Order: sequence, then C-alpha cells, then structure tokens
Amino acid sequence: LEKHPQIGFSDDAYLPVVAECDDSTLNDLNGFHVKDRELQAALNSASSGFIEEGAVGAGTGMTCYGFKGGIGSASRLIDLESKQYVLGVLVNSNHGQCRQLLINGIPVGRILSAENENAAVKNKEGSIVMILATDAPCNQRQLERLAKRACLGLARTGSIAANGSGDFAIAISLGRRIARSSNSPVLNLPEIHNDFINSFFEAAAEATEEAVLNSLFCASSLSGRDSNHVSELPVERCLQILTAAGALTN
Repeated sequence: LEKHPQIGFSDDAYLPVVAECDDSTLNDLNGFHVKDRELQAALNSASSGFIEEGAVGAGTGMTCYGFKGGIGSASRLIDLESKQYVLGVLVNSNHGQCRQLLINGIPVGRILSAENENAAVKNKEGSIVMILATDAPCNQRQLERLAKRACLGLARTGSIAANGSGDFAIAISLGRRIARSSNSPVLNLPEIHNDFINSFFEAAAEATEEAVLNSLFCASSLSGRDSNHVSELPVERCLQILTAAGALTN
C-alpha cells in the first residue's frame, strides 16, 4: 500500500498467500517477535539472482530429518522443439525423522541413526513448503499436477508425509498472462500440450528432491529458545556413506 496507494480504490486487489511452518523447537513462537518493521525489510530487500540457502530467512528455525534444515532451491531446463523453459523449486524444509533420510536412494539416515542415536533430534513434524515456478504456459490443472509431482520428489528424500506434518506445494506459471481489461470476451491463452508434459513432471520431482537436500547440506547448526540445539547434517560422513555405496559420482 505504501508503494501503490491506489490499490483497493478500484476493482484491483492483491491477495497474499501466507505459508506456515512450525519452528517452535528453536523459535519462541508465541513471542510474536516479527513485526511490521521486519516484514517491510524482507519485502524491500527481496531481489533476483542466486538464492541464499540453509538456515536463513524463514528457514532459520527449521529442522529437517532431525538436522538443521531451511531454505533450498533447484531448477531444471526443459527443451521443447526450438524453445527452452525453466522450472524452479524453492522449499522451506521442516519435516521427517533422521532414520527416514534418503540421499540418492541410499538410506543414509538409518546409518547415521545406528552410529549415533543422539546425532539428530526428534523432529516435531512441522511441515514443508514447496513452491514451483515455471515460465512455461501451464493451465490450472497442469499446475496442480506439477504440484503433485513435487510431493513425489519429496518422497524420494524419505518423507512419508507424516500425520502431523502439513506438507503442501504451490505451483505458478508466468507463461499465461491475462490482461486486466480486454475488448474481447474470449480468452486465447497458450498452454503446453499434455503429450509433452512428462518432461515437466520429471523436472518437478528432480528439482524438489535436490532442493530439499540442498537445504540440508547448506544449513548450519543452531541453538534456539530454552537452549534447544539442532545440529547440522554431518556432510563429510554422508559423503563417505554415499561413496562407499557407489552412489556418488564426480
């Protein structure tokens, strides 16, 4: 409203979507420490370019598979005839137990749990948010199908969508623009033909899996309220496990 005071005085309205992840293990959730000032600073500092990952922003208090989680991102390029499209995924990981963690199909979490039962905290199943964005022209139904494939990618990291975890995915397309006003009563919008959509499904699953793992590999240990502590993923040990299993390639 400060930047665009005309909003609300016509038929235009911006309706924000606010996501939620329970970070109460590390955060004094009931203290309501985030005020208008912090919100304004976050909005004003938002920019394009590389995304900082790990325990940053909304990911500061997140726990993923018993280790420090948070923000992760990944993307894929999809070639269709003479045009190339991008599908990107942003996650805020906050889910799962250590023993469930899979990396490249290897049960890394079970091995880490067996080696040190105190290596990871028991997560409170506090939800993961997955956001998919593409410049391909996808209709509403196709976006809903893409969002479901993000959940498949999440499952590849070991998630079972536990009872107390409110995992959800949101997909958006920048490739279908609708004019605010038009002289024509009929819309003629482009869209990907379903015969060619499998490449986008594969990209959604792959990028989501990678984004979740990136959030783990980039996050650092953190101590929060009441001296609660969540350790970072033991990256070197994970690499040793993956190398021994033949699941790590140069």
